[in-house]
Amino acid sequence: MLLSVVVSMAAFLAIEPANVLVMDGDTVMVAGDRVRLLDIDTPEIYSPSCKAELQLGLKARLQTLVHSAHEIAVHYADQDDRYGRKLGSLYLDGEDVAGTLLAEGLALRWYPGRKAWLARKTVWCGDE
Repeated sequence: MLLSVVVSMAAFLAIEPANVLVMDGDTVMVAGDRVRLLDIDTPEIYSPSCKAELQLGLKARLQTLVHSAHEIAVHYADQDDRYGRKLGSLYLDGEDVAGTLLAEGLALRWYPGRKAWLARKTVWCGDE
C-alpha cells in the first residue's frame, strides 16, 4: 500500500534551480523548507546501513537533474512527515523526478512500515 497523500494544486510553487538545495537523494531544501519526495526512497548517505548503500547514495543523480533543469516546480502535499519535513513532488521540466529516479534504478518505491524498510535495505545492502 502506497502512502496516500492529497496534493493540493494551491500548494504549487515554481522555483529557480539556484534556489533548490539537494539534501540527499529524496530530500531537497526549497525556500527554507525541507521537502521529502513522495513515494520513493533512495540510499542514505548520512547514515547508510552498509558501504554499498553509501556508494549508491553518492551517485548524487538528483543534484545533476536539478542543476540541469530549466523549469522546477514543487507540488506540496497537505501534510508533513514524522520528521517535520514537508511532503511533495518535484517536477523538473514538467517531469516528476521520482519517476526518473525509479526508472534509472536509483530509487525504490516507498511503502510504510519496518518490513518494507528492511526489504529496501536488503536491495541496497544484500545480507550485510
